[in-house]
Formats: sequence, structure tokens, C-alpha cells
Amino acid sequence: INSVILDWRWNPGGIVGPFFETIALFMDKNDTLLVAMSRAGQIVCDSLFMRNKIEVKEFGTFKGFRVVCLVNNRTASAAEHFVKTMQRWGYPVVGEHTVGKATSQKKFDLFGGSAVWLTTVKIYFGSNKDDISKTGVVPNFVVRNSSDSIKDLQLEKAIEILQKGGGG
Repeated sequence: INSVILDWRWNPGGIVGPFFETIALFMDKNDTLLVAMSRAGQIVCDSLFMRNKIEVKEFGTFKGFRVVCLVNNRTASAAEHFVKTMQRWGYPVVGEHTVGKATSQKKFDLFGGSAVWLTTVKIYFGSNKDDISKTGVVPNFVVRNSSDSIKDLQLEKAIEILQKGGGG
């Protein structure tokens, strides 16, 4: 295997830990993933942060692979963070604009079983601090699937890119 299609369509994201563990497989040890801004200050998430705080140990296992990421208007949160990071590193993205969730929340349980989710961190990508909160991830190749079509045009485009030698 030397090429992969990662399908992030209809993925609402989730917790950030698995994002760090998975993205590490595609990164160099000196890559910066994202910058998290909180009231307490700036946190730069890079391989050193990941080794110390998340205990990620595997880096670059799939760095030489050709990869295309598929997204749609339901791709959100940690899934978007993965895709945006891959796109910054030169891997193409195919599909539709994503949701644009560039924040992290913390849950606070209240009396009686209620809870409040409070936004605690704003996330930016790379050293130039790209913000996806208004646009989502903008695909390199915007392709929409028709609801009445049997063909998956997004998947077909990803295969075409890899067959032509593209994919990072």
C-alpha cells in the first residue's frame, strides 16, 4: 500500500486525543499541528507537546504515503482538524466545505443531572494561525454528490487524483 483515501464525510469529530494519536502517523517530528488559545494563554501543539501531554510515541509511520481526504458539510470538530492539518501539509481534500468548528468545550455537570458546555479553547492551524471557524475546511477539489445519483463523485475524484500520482 502506498496510497490511501481517508473518508471523513459525516464524521462529527469528537475527543481530541485520538486526533493527536492518528495525525502523528503522518507528521514529521518538527511539525506544528495547531495553536490553542485560551484565557490562560497560547498552547502550541507539536510533537514535543504530544509526547509530554498526550503520550504519543509514533511519528511519521505513513509520511511517505499518497493520501486524499474526503469531506462534506457534516465533517466537524476533530475530524476537520485532522483534514485541515493534512491539507496544510500538501495532501489534497475533495468534497464540500466542512462545518467550521474551531473550538473545544468542557462539560460542567450541574445539580439535578443538567450540564453546561463551556467553550474553553479557540483552535488555529499552523504557525500562520489559519482559522476555519467561518469557512470550514475549503476543499482543494469542490465536488458535490447528487442525492439522486448512484455514483460517488467525491470518491471517484479521489481515485483519479491518486491514479495521476497526486496525493501529497
